Amino acid sequence: MPELPDVEGFRKVLASCGQGRRIARVDVADPGVLRGVSVRRLRQEMEGRTFTEPSRHGKWLIARTDGGPALMLHFGMTGELLCCPPAEPRHPYDRVLLDLSGGRGLRYRDQRKPQGLRLAGSEAEIDRILDGQGPDALAPRPRAAPPDGPPARPRPRRRSGARAPRSGRTQRPAR
Repeated sequence: MPELPDVEGFRKVLASCGQGRRIARVDVADPGVLRGVSVRRLRQEMEGRTFTEPSRHGKWLIARTDGGPALMLHFGMTGELLCCPPAEPRHPYDRVLLDLSGGRGLRYRDQRKPQGLRLAGSEAEIDRILDGQGPDALAPRPRAAPPDGPPARPRPRRRSGARAPRSGRTQRPAR
């Protein structure tokens, strides 16, 4: 199952391959991965747009565009995002192919298709889709300070190895 570091890796793929590039063509090989959007609408909304800086929240990758909608990708258990030339032969599990300017292409590949892709027309819609996800596990967390005191100190690390018996108790030999 793709874990958060894997999805962060897919964010880096999108940033290096797609950020600043125009989407020349959207090819949906399997409409079964689309959630809440038709193939026609996805093409109309995405073709001609340029990817801006991508972000990630949990296992969702958010591919924003220049003043347009955001493509939201969820990788489920077997999904991945690949950067490759548009002319590269299709893999059987390539579900959505995006031809980009500069001879680049992105492919959403997934053996299964439980979550798939969504199209969010606004930041409010992104928030609605992510509602209930909770805080991102990899996001930096501010250290909490007690209401009337200095910032909390980190707890000391436990030493590995056997623990000493509690005072007043003796260890019994194993039988």
